[in-house]
Amino acid sequence: MDTVIGKFEDVKCIMTLFFKSEKLMLMFLKIVLNIFGHAYTLLFVMVAFVIFRADNLSIAANMRDALKEFGVKADEVVVRVATPSVMLTLDALEEEDAEKLYKMTVTTTEEEIVVMNNQVLQMQIALLFSVSKDLMTVVEDNFQQYEVRHVMAECFSSINPSDSKDRILHAYFYDKMMYVYAFKHGRLLFYNEYEAVSSQDCTFLLLSVYKQLGYSQLKDEIVLEGEVAFKDELKDLLTEF
Repeated sequence: MDTVIGKFEDVKCIMTLFFKSEKLMLMFLKIVLNIFGHAYTLLFVMVAFVIFRADNLSIAANMRDALKEFGVKADEVVVRVATPSVMLTLDALEEEDAEKLYKMTVTTTEEEIVVMNNQVLQMQIALLFSVSKDLMTVVEDNFQQYEVRHVMAECFSSINPSDSKDRILHAYFYDKMMYVYAFKHGRLLFYNEYEAVSSQDCTFLLLSVYKQLGYSQLKDEIVLEGEVAFKDELKDLLTEF
């Protein structure tokens, strides 16, 4: 994973904070504080990946309270985002009104958002995504430098398209989402994202995409990446087909 963290490049331990609730978050930070001491806690949080769900409307308040209670200060922070995304070519990104296009395409959020984009130069694409405006206010108020990344922009940034194989359907699981993509002749052929509700639903969706792309269930492959609770069950179901 390409992580730009300036003078903290040699930091080997990266803390992942998953703020499900204020109680859980504060409990977690207190445990780390007791084990490592204040100095090490600050060192860990200097390069923090803040993972959040789009439907968790209290995360900004949770994060603000935690930063205030523990007096956490850092020069940089990376905010890792898994909100709905819209893919564009880099040429289209220059021509389109990105914010208007995103809000017309993604209509599931009712909160105030900031529309951002990550560019993946080796694939000549950009991912539009949103971040809660309240959360961005907290980040801007507490960190001098910050970077916001979509999880799939990170995934695509780690891929060399020229090395990608044809007729392989990739399913990347992250935070109850399934991101499906495929390549052809070194170029992205297909990309879409779905809620990973159950192994049955994911099997139906993957086989539908497989048929749409004209892949053969006897010769071609499906590669499951990332983590999902029902991965073994999903493998068994796919094997039946």
